[in-house]
Amino acid sequence: MVPARLFPFLLFLLALAPPALAQGPITLGVPHEGHIADQFEEDVWTIAGVSSGDSLIVAATNLTQGGFVPEFLVTGPTAFDSLYFYTSTASVARVRVNETGTFTLTASSYQFSTHVGDYRVVVLKAPGAFTVPG
Repeated sequence: MVPARLFPFLLFLLALAPPALAQGPITLGVPHEGHIADQFEEDVWTIAGVSSGDSLIVAATNLTQGGFVPEFLVTGPTAFDSLYFYTSTASVARVRVNETGTFTLTASSYQFSTHVGDYRVVVLKAPGAFTVPG
């Protein structure tokens, strides 16, 4: 569970601009935006420097009105650690990992829906430092 005191900070980060563009390495604490253009598209992000025992905290928001619902999957280097969630508005999820290495965050349209749209995601790692854009 994400500590309640972190939730307002994560929502603040989601509101910051300018975000990074979709796909590639995630910079911890920096909002990244993506666009899902069709029901089979996936945006794949990488999260480097994760160690066993760390917690990954993922905050996501749907930037599109209508039927689009983005879904997110976090997997570890050997695909054993995973976190799955989706959101129609905004959501925060956390997973404590048991592997060391580069993790993958995959974004797609919920259950391959035909709805398309935009999303914003912020990833934090605890313990660890992160950048607060300003």
